[in-house]
Amino acid sequence: MGETHPNKTDNRYFKRACDRLERLLSVDFEVAIECRRDNGVESLNFKDPRDHTWKIAFVEAEAIVHFDGNEVFIFDESESLHIAEFVSKEVIDPRFTRTLGI
Repeated sequence: MGETHPNKTDNRYFKRACDRLERLLSVDFEVAIECRRDNGVESLNFKDPRDHTWKIAFVEAEAIVHFDGNEVFIFDESESLHIAEFVSKEVIDPRFTRTLGI
């Protein structure tokens, strides 16, 4: 886990999303995911091969996906596998974020 995150998390959805996202992205890319905790909010942070910044912040019962600093999607945190799949698909083929004009 990243420098500002302790070695353990109590949020199983955060852990599951991180593990799944790492597995999905490692198939095609070398992406380092940094796990952080700032002001009690845990997040997954990385830059994709196109140099876009991604952040998935776990706030209360939600997982908020940010792309280049813009909030683009909100999931229920229990949908951790869907979160990882959505983000990895967008990294590979940015259809959703492209339609937003970001």
